[in-house]
Amino acid sequence: MQAHAGNIVVTPAEAKRRFLAPYRAACAQNRERGWVQTFGKELEQVLVRPASNTWGYEYVTLGSMLYQFLCRCMPWLAQHIGYEFWDGQFEVKAGPCSSSDELAEVLTEHLRHVQRVARMMGWRIVNIEYLPEDGPPVPPIISPLKPGYAIYRDEFPHRAERMYRVASGQYALGCGHLEEALEGAGRIHAAFMRGEFNGWYDQRRFDAFTLGAEDEAICPRWMPESFPATPDEFWAYANDRNFAHNPGVDYGAIRIHAQFGIIEVRFPGPTSDPNVTQRRAQRLHDIVWG
Repeated sequence: MQAHAGNIVVTPAEAKRRFLAPYRAACAQNRERGWVQTFGKELEQVLVRPASNTWGYEYVTLGSMLYQFLCRCMPWLAQHIGYEFWDGQFEVKAGPCSSSDELAEVLTEHLRHVQRVARMMGWRIVNIEYLPEDGPPVPPIISPLKPGYAIYRDEFPHRAERMYRVASGQYALGCGHLEEALEGAGRIHAAFMRGEFNGWYDQRRFDAFTLGAEDEAICPRWMPESFPATPDEFWAYANDRNFAHNPGVDYGAIRIHAQFGIIEVRFPGPTSDPNVTQRRAQRLHDIVWG
């Protein structure tokens, strides 16, 4: 039996090794740099500007322009900002931080700089999770994130409208070993299942991005019935979810990040309130490490 790693045919054992290697390397880096049990958060927001329509605003697809301007004016901020969804979404990040209080303080400071510059350009950066009945039409350029999404959109046109996920909040927890990350992700998964996070998002928004397909790969609310508990189970899970050869396309509500060795938890409908950021980050941390 053989497996494919990109265009190269390898044995299943080698394919598994190649899949797990970056996760283990990222966790080792966390141990070396003292980034274990740390806090992080990424706000995925959108740019808007005033408009004479029903909602009083329209989406702006110029995230790269805002990014370039910020990088020139505040180069120290470059690693904490970014843009996605083909220029319609803007990211503001903080972490790794040693405490939830520090996370809330640093993220708020980064966001303050971004908002100030956006206002200078006549824009606003806001927390909006798109639903068709809630706002103006989303320009197609905002989503999908990558050309592969465009193929998906063409194949499933009846789902295209729900692909416009243009804002979310992502919490990150630094781990020292892949096994630790899997165990922690399993604990967060169990908290999801028992409804602990129900008050953290608008249920309509969570439901809107459940596309009804068990094999859905892009839905931020999707999660398995149980999270894989061991590296072998993780490998099997990746095969089932079709991201074994590209860890970066695991788009579930909970994932282990192969580049940073973190548990990443996604919630549609972000908040920039520092008090909420602090409380939620600390609760996630307590669930994982107690």
